[in-house]
Amino acid sequence: MKFNLSEISGLIQSRRTITPEHYTNRKVHKEQIEKMLQNAVWAPNHKLTQPWRFHVYLEEGMGILRETLPSLMPEDQPVKRERITSRLNCTSAVVVVCVEASEKAAMHEEEYAVACAIQNIMLTATAYGIGSFWATPGFIRSEKFNQTLNLPAKQRCLGIVYLGYVEGEWPTNHRKPLEYVTEWNSVKK
Repeated sequence: MKFNLSEISGLIQSRRTITPEHYTNRKVHKEQIEKMLQNAVWAPNHKLTQPWRFHVYLEEGMGILRETLPSLMPEDQPVKRERITSRLNCTSAVVVVCVEASEKAAMHEEEYAVACAIQNIMLTATAYGIGSFWATPGFIRSEKFNQTLNLPAKQRCLGIVYLGYVEGEWPTNHRKPLEYVTEWNSVKK
């Protein structure tokens, strides 16, 4: 075997969506995020278009997000506005992940590739013992969001990935057994 399958399976099965409310104040370092992004760019992508674009916010950059993002929530949704404010205050690092379409592949193919890149970010974060949370609030699809963050016009945000060290024990979970989600069509009964 080329790699330790037990360790790879353990990493995949340990990945959790952990909201920033469960993060400590320990800082995520730039070098760790660089490794996450280095692994992200190895995601499968149609025709090798590499459609992912990453906008990383640390330190002073987090201040920009804390000042601007809550105002993008509608006034009539104070609970959601407070939640995003709280989440931004609980994390030391955010990656805004965008897709930049090419003429070589369909947009949905590009989006699938970026989703795989986000999974690689989250798996690498897990390997570091860093929690991750992929958020997709409605405002990320707005022109105002792109303008607020000075995103290029040809990019569209697919999510905000919060990163932080987890307070307490790493959470556990379970999945349905394969027999509930799999149909084997090549096996004789």
